[in-house]
Amino acid sequence: MNKWLGIPDTKAVDFNISFWSGLSSGLISGLVTGIIAGIAIWIIQEKVQGSQAKKETEKEFAIFIQKLKQKFLLSNELIMSYDGSEYLPQNARSVLEFINEQPLSYWEEKLDENQQKEILRSINTLLNVEIEFKHISNSLNIKIIDLLVKSKGPHFLKQYSTVFYALINDADNTFVKDWFGRQLSLNDNQIDELREQQNEFTDLITQYKDSRSLLLSSSDALKTLITNPNTSI
Repeated sequence: MNKWLGIPDTKAVDFNISFWSGLSSGLISGLVTGIIAGIAIWIIQEKVQGSQAKKETEKEFAIFIQKLKQKFLLSNELIMSYDGSEYLPQNARSVLEFINEQPLSYWEEKLDENQQKEILRSINTLLNVEIEFKHISNSLNIKIIDLLVKSKGPHFLKQYSTVFYALINDADNTFVKDWFGRQLSLNDNQIDELREQQNEFTDLITQYKDSRSLLLSSSDALKTLITNPNTSI
């Protein structure tokens, strides 16, 4: 006789087996149920958080597009520079600088609407063209500096380089004299001499002009796409 339970020993054994078996079964069942419930809650939370994160990303991207539109509205007046990669209209330079500051890879991963993806493809095309344009510009910068050092000496190299790029981009003598006449006291003969010196590397200049033209046309294509969403490029 079990003095604690008040039942025979044989029945006590059966009771213990039944009790502990039921308790273990209940614990396991509860544990499994808890795990399943926990997973279900985690999945729901992940979906909610994912949905919220996506909305935040879409909002962030929409704000970026609005600011990008504003950059395109800036003046298209040329910004003078001794660096060929920076000899661009103000709006194009501002657009490129602004785009290069953005988390494009993150947006590519998170955004899935066709229009958003199309805009990002257009941006990547523009940035790839910019990389090639900078590469060609750097090569041309070196050639121009080397030429000017030999023909003009080490003084006013930045000013003369800027004039050189103005001439490469089809500036006339009046434009050059208006911009640089006081600094360099250039007359028509001196300007024509600089223009003739382009013959020293015509192939590289042609590459530069073609690359620059492609950069500006790619910029215009992006502008068209974000301004007219139904336009496909």
